[in-house]
Amino acid sequence: MIKKIADDQYNEKFWKEFGTNIKLGVIEDHSNRTRLAKLLRFQTSNSETVLSSLEQYVERMKEKQDKIYFMAGTSRKEAESSPFVERLLKKGYEVVYLTEPVDEYCIQALPEFDGKRFQNVAKEGVKFEESEKAKEKREALEKEFEPLTTWLKDKALKDKVGILLDLLEFALQYFTRLKDSETKEASFGNDQNSAPRSGKAVNFIDEAMQIDSENGEEDDDDDEEFIGEPMCS
Repeated sequence: MIKKIADDQYNEKFWKEFGTNIKLGVIEDHSNRTRLAKLLRFQTSNSETVLSSLEQYVERMKEKQDKIYFMAGTSRKEAESSPFVERLLKKGYEVVYLTEPVDEYCIQALPEFDGKRFQNVAKEGVKFEESEKAKEKREALEKEFEPLTTWLKDKALKDKVGILLDLLEFALQYFTRLKDSETKEASFGNDQNSAPRSGKAVNFIDEAMQIDSENGEEDDDDDEEFIGEPMCS
């Protein structure tokens, strides 16, 4: 009977009246959870006004996408303004917005939908298929800054491998952003402090500066040797 209701009528009348009950049913009724999940409706980045079913979301998923991405917030505006969401939208992924208190409990009760697991975009573990263009760009940056990363690994941070890895990831993201910016020279030359820096990266930079100040002239020869090697063509 419910399947015969048109989408606009379903969203405007049936869902407004029974939506919360269906979500609670997904949480509490284990035996009918799969059937009830097909009746769920959520706001998504696909439309500002039309609610979407999980089935419709899956139909619109990108090729090789294996997860249903969602973001929780007290309102749609809060959820979609998250930097995590912005990153996915730029890559062309659709995001489900969970804006009601019961929404997160509902999603947590669902292990998957149509073979697709749910992924909170605000948590670690979000990975994307890397395009050939992105891969070439990343490899070019790694090669360009290889002298710097080698020096950091072999001399400046022999016992700080974990921090080094965090810094390398941060550096690649930062220099990628610089290369894509039309104002690279102004950003890098006039406002170095405006660069985004993760907490661990900041700690590393402070520690690295302390190491240099403690070593004093002992590392001058190594520094000169490193500086003498051109990093950029």
